[in-house]
Amino acid sequence: LRNLSLLTSHDCGTYSIPTSTIGSSISRTQSIDVYEQLDLGVRQIDFRYGPVGKKALDLAVRHGPHSGGNYFQELIKVKQWMEDNPYEFLIIDAKCEKRVSAEQRDFLLHFVSDKFGKSMITRKDVDTWFSVEETTLGDLRRFHPKRLLFLVDWMVLENHKEELLGNDGFLNRDRFLVSKWHNTGSVTK
Repeated sequence: LRNLSLLTSHDCGTYSIPTSTIGSSISRTQSIDVYEQLDLGVRQIDFRYGPVGKKALDLAVRHGPHSGGNYFQELIKVKQWMEDNPYEFLIIDAKCEKRVSAEQRDFLLHFVSDKFGKSMITRKDVDTWFSVEETTLGDLRRFHPKRLLFLVDWMVLENHKEELLGNDGFLNRDRFLVSKWHNTGSVTK
């Protein structure tokens, strides 16, 4: 996998931020639906979320100050694409843009486990056969249906033990995605 060039969609869900929203042009980095992005070859999605209310279901696609479509509905589109493409490898980098409540976080974890659980690469997989440095596409076929690397950030890991979440397929993004050049204003970098 380390030798593959994977197309990545930055803020993949931002196409759902209404163009009529004041200042939306600074937050809308995509203009096509996540399903179509995946169909065009994207295999890693930067999929940010945040609350738009207090209920468990009140999570939306977020980027900066703007909110887009319902996050759960957007995840269903990804699930549908995975069902339609049962042998494709995918990385979902789920990042929290604005603090969510414990209820919202727990609902999100349950929702993702319910919809993607069989496909998620777990901590046990990482300890036994899955390694970005060594795993091949053939290995992914051999361990099918394990083909989704679901990465989470501080918001999910905050009050949970990382290893317990990893057992369910929620893996710490900092252990997999490392970039010396991400979000830097440094000319030398």
